[in-house]
Amino acid sequence: ILERLKSHPDLRHIPVYIITILEERKRAVYSGALGYLTKPVDKKSVDDAFMVIENFLERHVRELLVVVNNE
Repeated sequence: ILERLKSHPDLRHIPVYIITILEERKRAVYSGALGYLTKPVDKKSVDDAFMVIENFLERHVRELLVVVNNE
């Protein structure tokens, strides 16, 4: 589902945080998840996840790295 969401032009900008019983953190992050938690989760972990989402949404400045091959 995550791969389908992230491949849709109208939906790919929406931050997705995965909470699951499966341990597939690398796959989730590689597919575009903002974060990942493995169940069972406690209240602090969920609060931290919402803080990550909130911080992501409040970012106005995008970072850009320009690399020039100039001898």
